[in-house]
Amino acid sequence: MVVCLLALLALAESPDLARVSPRGGTRGTEVELTLTGTHLKDAKELFLYKTGLEVLSLEAADAKTVKVRLKIAADAPLGEHPLRLRTATGITDLHTFYVGPFPTVEEKEPNNKFQEPQKIGLNVTVSGVVTNEDVDAFSVELTKGQRL
Repeated sequence: MVVCLLALLALAESPDLARVSPRGGTRGTEVELTLTGTHLKDAKELFLYKTGLEVLSLEAADAKTVKVRLKIAADAPLGEHPLRLRTATGITDLHTFYVGPFPTVEEKEPNNKFQEPQKIGLNVTVSGVVTNEDVDAFSVELTKGQRL
């Protein structure tokens, strides 16, 4: 009985990472990540499994939020970078962060009408959050014959 109770208590304190925001960044820049979840107050370390990313700072804001300052090397591999957060009571499930070659543009609401899209340039990465039944519209300027 005592063993079962101790196992349940340990499970109750296991960290759970629900979201990494923003989901990506640009080569050669620094970005502040917000990690949200539960049981994160005793965050200790961010495990990174690929080269090109460096943790500059890590601070638990509260039990549900951790702020991480991340440096993305100019030659960081493009694409998906797996990560996990280690706390004093455990390690979270695997999550991902993406490295891209283009500057990041934040989505700006309202941009949910095709008649009033958000204007963006070419060769950018749009960062935003898709909510239930969300529609986002964007427009780019092209010249005749230019491919998108």
